Amino acid sequence: AVDKDTRDKLDKEDYYQGAMKEMFGAKDRELADTKVKLEKVSKEFEQQGKALEQQGKVLEQKDKALEQKDKALEQKDKVLEQRDKALEQKDKVLEQKDKALEQQQKEIEALKKQLEAMGK
Repeated sequence: AVDKDTRDKLDKEDYYQGAMKEMFGAKDRELADTKVKLEKVSKEFEQQGKALEQQGKVLEQKDKALEQKDKALEQKDKVLEQRDKALEQKDKVLEQKDKALEQQQKEIEALKKQLEAMGK
């Protein structure tokens, strides 16, 4: 219902619009596919980040537990050190008592000899 020139112009316009849609449509689809891939990779990184965060928390808890164990071991070492000192003191006291007994034995021997010498 339109004259031939108008019809040719409309056909050319339709052709160019189709070509443009085809050209840019492919790019749009490619961009959309890339966007989907990026979102997928982003989600994977996010999941890996969460996993690493959880591992970090577990390591923190283990570090705290090790610190507590270290403190407990330090306390045990202090107790053992105090016991060692107490044992050393007891050894010194026993050594002094042994020397005193030895001295008393010598004195008793000397007194016995004096008594024997007096009795003869």
